[in-house]
Parts: sequence; structure tokens; C-alpha cells
Amino acid sequence: MPVLQLISIDYDANGFKGKTITLDEGKPTEHTVTLPAHKKGEIGAIGNVFGGGNAADVKGNTNVNVGTSEYEEMVSVATGDDVTDYYTRSGEGTEASPYIYTKATGTAKEGTTYYQKVKGANITGNVYGGGNNAEVTGNTNVVIGEKYEAP
Repeated sequence: MPVLQLISIDYDANGFKGKTITLDEGKPTEHTVTLPAHKKGEIGAIGNVFGGGNAADVKGNTNVNVGTSEYEEMVSVATGDDVTDYYTRSGEGTEASPYIYTKATGTAKEGTTYYQKVKGANITGNVYGGGNNAEVTGNTNVVIGEKYEAP
């Protein structure tokens, strides 16, 4: 399976500039995809979202969650960097001990993971809970931009 590699020229001060790529070029499985541009600080851009499939029957339940996490883990903060735009996290992420995000201050400390608030996804296409042109025999749940609570 080919690995998609985006390099620094694909980004500028505003975020990802967008890119069209061809996978398996020249082969019978060739497929061209467009990765939409998105602004810095956003989750990204998405074309169509299919909970079950495109033109495929869906048997059973589907759950679609888009942009349901308010925070994104940051791994590029170096010791000594200013962290005033970041958060630290405590708690276990469970119902009994949910994550609590606290505004960071000062400079980054070694061994601390920092998080950044991000905006929701930019959906440029359609969202199908079960599928497009598909018979759905179960339930479909679509959550966009809110914290997802498992049924």
C-alpha cells in the first residue's frame, strides 16, 4: 500500500494548501483524489462522508462521528516553547473521571503533553448516515461537531 507523504511546501502560514494526487499511477487500480485545503487550527476538510457505503446496502447500525473531539493532541511542542495557546489534560477520559483541560502557562516542560483546541471539520460534500443509494435496515446515528456519547 502506498504511503501518502505531505511535505512542507504543501503548507503555508494559513494551513494546508490542498493537493491533488494520483495513487497507483499507470496501473489498473489508478485513482486520483483531491485533498481539500484547510485553515491552520481546524481539523481539516472532508468531501463526502458515508456511514455505511456508497450505493451499498447497510445491514445493522452505523455510527458516524465527524469533528467530535474538541482538543487535538500536540506532539511538536519542544521544551522551552511558549505554551500559552495550549492546554494540559488531567483525568482518565471515563465517565467517572472525565478529561479536564486546563490552560497552560509559561514554557513547555519535558514529559508534559500539550493539547490545542481545534475547530470542527469543513465538510465540502454530503453526509450519509447509512449510505448513498442504499437500503438501510438498522439505525444510523450521525454526530457532527459535538462530543459523541456512545449509545
